[in-house]
Amino acid sequence: MKKNNRRGSRTVILLLIAVLLPFLLTACASIKKMRYPLAYQDLISAASEEFDLPKDLLCGVIWCESRFKPDAQSSAGACGLMQMTPTTFGEVLGRLELPEDTDIFAPEQNIRCGAFYLRRLYDLYDGNWETALAAYNAGMGNVNNWLSDPRYSDDGETLKDIPYPETAAYVQKVQEAKEVYRELYPEEFE
Repeated sequence: MKKNNRRGSRTVILLLIAVLLPFLLTACASIKKMRYPLAYQDLISAASEEFDLPKDLLCGVIWCESRFKPDAQSSAGACGLMQMTPTTFGEVLGRLELPEDTDIFAPEQNIRCGAFYLRRLYDLYDGNWETALAAYNAGMGNVNNWLSDPRYSDDGETLKDIPYPETAAYVQKVQEAKEVYRELYPEEFE
């Protein structure tokens, strides 16, 4: 009698798992989407097209920089979705021939200027995303110093090591966030 009860209990448990698993997976994806929101798709798509950047990479940068909060401001004074410093933002405004009084917190301009700057770094560092992302986080001066130091670069073009732990973690987080966005929103990145 006990064997039949155990078998019956296992069968019920397996049936419950089979029935509940799709709901649990959906709930997990929904929770993950709450952690990795996707907003400003039109602005991201436009900047992606204009500057020939992967949309998922832009999403990864925005998530790491501001968690998609347009009013984000760092203790270092970086502002907006893509956390641009006023100095860098001003330089980009000049290159894009935009008015000096453009609002750094305006999502359209912040994403567009941040994408322009990211593309500029990508081109400057010969199409190497890791180096471009390191420069976006730590600045071109630091990255150029690292590239000229044999402790951090063997060829002067690629980084074998990033000496700032925060920057190394940032580059990794952007790449991970990029993959999460691809997984959660596949229709956006086809």
